[in-house]
Amino acid sequence: VTLKNLPILIAVGNGSSAYQDDIVFSSTPGLSKVILENLPSTSSEVKLDHCAIEELVINNLPKVSVVIISYNKITTLEGLENLSAVSKIDAYENLVTEIENLHAFPKLQTLTVDNNHISVLPTSLKTENPVLTTLSAMNQTITLKQKVIVSDLVLDNEVKNFGQITTAKSISNKGTYQNNQIKWLFEDIKSVNAVDYQFSEPVQEATIQGTFSGKVTQPIKASKVPVISADAEMNYPKNETVSEAAFFKDISASVTDDATLTSDFESVVDFAKAGTYEVTLNAVNEDGVKAASVTVLVHIAKSPAPVITADKEITYTKNAEVSITEYLAAIHAKTNDGSPIESDFATAV
Repeated sequence: VTLKNLPILIAVGNGSSAYQDDIVFSSTPGLSKVILENLPSTSSEVKLDHCAIEELVINNLPKVSVVIISYNKITTLEGLENLSAVSKIDAYENLVTEIENLHAFPKLQTLTVDNNHISVLPTSLKTENPVLTTLSAMNQTITLKQKVIVSDLVLDNEVKNFGQITTAKSISNKGTYQNNQIKWLFEDIKSVNAVDYQFSEPVQEATIQGTFSGKVTQPIKASKVPVISADAEMNYPKNETVSEAAFFKDISASVTDDATLTSDFESVVDFAKAGTYEVTLNAVNEDGVKAASVTVLVHIAKSPAPVITADKEITYTKNAEVSITEYLAAIHAKTNDGSPIESDFATAV
């Protein structure tokens, strides 16, 4: 439904429940998107409850006093804007995760956001809505991102009630609460896939009546820290060709928990240069848990001195002109590794 720039529109509906000055599309299951903009003559209520609305804009309806958008799939109330006469907003039973971005409404007195996913009642609610006196935010369901655990779980309580951290109650699995943190022992949670706690307290703003309550669920997956095993050192001759896989085999490298083993072997070791190189082995399992790294020393040996073979004697006639190259060829001089041969033939003979 899109209704925009209709200066004389007074009422519109789905045929079953539109009255007088209302905009009514209640109980329309196929309705997923509603845009109402610049409708200055509509002067009573906007009723869009019990639909399937995911995208909502209600902007510049200066005479509307009540907005009812409960029982939908709305994730934000940011689409409500320039409603200078609105005194009541009902938005319970939606998918709203935050109300920090709620726009200012100078005449808003009652805000109902029960059964959503709100974890913070911001202090801006009072400053942006100065006559707000009733705020109902009960039965929030807050599900956090899954954590992989290998030891005790410590969770910061980040549920805030007008700037104050709420008190965690009814903590599952023998969890304890202290200094705004909930702690569970690994032994108590290693066999479950989630832990949770609850909160329930009055709205912490003196001029506003209401309750902020709900449940926070932390999905978890117990895992293990992989352990790498390998020989501490390995020796290779200079100019050897060794792959990472061959290196792992040579040092008997292994890792537990079916983790993936990696190293910096190919980027660190220079087989063309003798010396000792530190290779770091790392591993991570399918849960993203990293092993403690292991260092292996790789020694690249110096090349052995070449062995020269040549005839022991050669005879030339007096005043013969012989170059070094000819001399070396004549005595069949060569090295076992192909290294070049130097000689003082030119100065000694």
